[in-house]
Amino acid sequence: MDTVRDYIRERFLLLGLPAVNSLIFDIGANLCEQGLSLDDRVTHERLKAVKTEFVKILPTVLLAPQNISELGVSITMAKREDVISYYHQQCKALGIKDELSEIEAKEEARKKPTIRFL
Repeated sequence: MDTVRDYIRERFLLLGLPAVNSLIFDIGANLCEQGLSLDDRVTHERLKAVKTEFVKILPTVLLAPQNISELGVSITMAKREDVISYYHQQCKALGIKDELSEIEAKEEARKKPTIRFL
């Protein structure tokens, strides 16, 4: 793994996710605001910024379908729960806001039965 682009592609593949160029471009645009480029070498100093931007894009990835099949070609994405677990763990490790926890808490609150007295 030499460049930031390579690191991001390998991260997507590690999670069983397609390394979509538009997502890599979005990560690159966010890194550009921090003075980094997709073509920069991954160093210890740059690693946290790259990991952070990768993790921040994961909620967008979760919106994609898990299975795509067309013209005899099939692509299967990692299980949604696995990606969410990875996201939670990385948000905690990187000290960034976990956007999905708030959404999950609201969904759980809606699922609880309510009792109404008349």
